[in-house]
Amino acid sequence: MKNMTLTVKFSIVFYVFMFIIILINGLNVFIIQVNDYKYQVEQNLKNISAFLSNMIEVEGQRFVYMQDFILNNISKFKIPSTFDGAYRKELEVFDREFVKTYPGKVFEVDIHFDDLSYELKFLYTEFMFRKWLNIFEKAKEKFNIKYAYYLVPSKEQLHMYWLLDFHRGISKFHGPDFINICADVYEPIEEHKKMWEAWETGLSPKGYDVYDNKYGKTYAYYTPLFIGDRKCGVIGVEIEIDRIRSDILSTVV
Repeated sequence: MKNMTLTVKFSIVFYVFMFIIILINGLNVFIIQVNDYKYQVEQNLKNISAFLSNMIEVEGQRFVYMQDFILNNISKFKIPSTFDGAYRKELEVFDREFVKTYPGKVFEVDIHFDDLSYELKFLYTEFMFRKWLNIFEKAKEKFNIKYAYYLVPSKEQLHMYWLLDFHRGISKFHGPDFINICADVYEPIEEHKKMWEAWETGLSPKGYDVYDNKYGKTYAYYTPLFIGDRKCGVIGVEIEIDRIRSDILSTVV
């Protein structure tokens, strides 16, 4: 009976000891997994933002035309809040009006953007904006991320224009039936260190900004956009923190 009691006590001590060892090992694995996974997430976001950047770079000067014209005519653009990603119709309208105005001429060969009338510039810019808004919105589904967007510094210090915005706010110029284009937002450095680092240095920073607001808890990675020698803006890509934690916890368990 005494030996049995000692055996039971020894077993209890053994299992407690093993539980502590497993718990400590699990915590070590969790820490390692967190660090490794955060690095993988950063690399993944970096690749996604680089992909979007490369797509825009291929567009080249046409993207610059769109950006500059929109920023100079923000209040003129009216994109319905029901926008479904379609942009072919706008391109067809531009092509039709271009042929009427410049019969026998080829756009960007005989006639360049700067040579167009205001009306044709407007039509072309609307087509381009719809196209790129669709691309950035579809990136969420394609790459399984939370958000993708494109920012351009405004004339106000520490402000950014949200040129391609994941959040379809209400237009302050045209009301609730239209998308808010180029919202001018104050972005303090202490809350957006990596974003401003990307813009100021012209380099993709190491690490990311962490956000916890009405749009969710996310990690945000930023890449500066260059077209030729011109620094045009910053591409932002975000992923949900809760999803990352869930993936890590599942692996550890």
